[in-house]
Amino acid sequence: MNLLIATDNFFPRVDGVSVMLNEVIHFLKEKYKVDVIAPDFNGSKEFAVDKVDVARMPLSRISYGDYTLAKVDKALLKEWVKNNDVVWVHALGPIGKETIKICRKLKKNVICTVHTMD
Repeated sequence: MNLLIATDNFFPRVDGVSVMLNEVIHFLKEKYKVDVIAPDFNGSKEFAVDKVDVARMPLSRISYGDYTLAKVDKALLKEWVKNNDVVWVHALGPIGKETIKICRKLKKNVICTVHTMD
């Protein structure tokens, strides 16, 4: 089974979401083929998990504090969604929101985890 993780937070940006995903991917990749779509944040693109394909979305000009939103390449995102059996979205930023829309159109299984602080 192929699993796509679509996230608006991932290395090289270090935050709770990227650290959690790094830990979870270690276990998931033993049983599933795992792909990740994430923003193209500045810094080293290497992270601790091997055997995982990562597609990077360019950053937009819109920033909130130290966080810059991704500019979604809808065609690329659609291809990655098509090539996976299950999609796991983390957060409802530009990548997450568009991924859910595409999953609905393609009738793909989608799981959504929203990381928030109350």
